[in-house]
Amino acid sequence: MGLYLKKSLDSYTSLAIWQVVESNEELEVMLRPDQILELVKYKNPKRRKEKLAARVLLNKMVSEKARIFYDSNGKPHLAYSPYSISISHSKDYVAVVLSLKSNVGVDIQYMTDKIYRIVPRFLHKDEYQNIHPSFPDQSLHIHWCAKEALYKIHGKRQLNFANQLRVYPFRVKDKGIIKGKILKDNEQKECELTYTSMDENYMLVWGATN
Repeated sequence: MGLYLKKSLDSYTSLAIWQVVESNEELEVMLRPDQILELVKYKNPKRRKEKLAARVLLNKMVSEKARIFYDSNGKPHLAYSPYSISISHSKDYVAVVLSLKSNVGVDIQYMTDKIYRIVPRFLHKDEYQNIHPSFPDQSLHIHWCAKEALYKIHGKRQLNFANQLRVYPFRVKDKGIIKGKILKDNEQKECELTYTSMDENYMLVWGATN
C-alpha cells in the first residue's frame, strides 16, 4: 500500500500515514545507505521495520536529506531542520506529524480489548464519565491516544498519565475535536486534539501547541 495519507493540517503543519505492507528489505531499498546505517542498532525485525517505515515516510514529507535523532527524553528531532516532529507506530501503520510553528504529538493505536487491563494507569477518576456505554472501546482508545499525543507534545518524561494528562468530556463520533490539558509544576497547558477512526480497527489522534 505505501503512502496511505498525506495532508496539510494548516499552513505550518502536515500529517502523513504509511501503511506498511513491505518487507524490511523492500523498505531499505527506498532509503539511502547512511539512513540505513542509522538503524543498525535495531535488531528486532518488527522494531526495525517501524523505524525503516518512519524514515521512508519522512522522506516523502520533507526530503531525502532528513535525519532523525532522539534527545535524552526520547523525543525525536530533525537534524538541521526547523520542523517539530512526532512519530507513532501501531501494527501496520506509521504516522508522522511535522510543524514549523508548534510542538506536535501524534498517536495511532490498533484497538484491542487489552486496553481494559491498563485503564487505572491512564484514566483519571473524573474521566470515567467520558466513557460512552455504547462505545467503550472507542472512548478508551481516544483517551489513550490523546494522552500519548499530549505526552509527546510535552516532550519530557515523568508525567503521570492518569493525574497529569487530562481529557475534557466529549461525545464519541467517527472523528472530532477534543481538548486536553497537561498539568505540571502547578501549571496547566491546554491543547486542542483531533481524533479520527481509521479502517474500523485503528484510532488516530494528533495535536499541537506553542
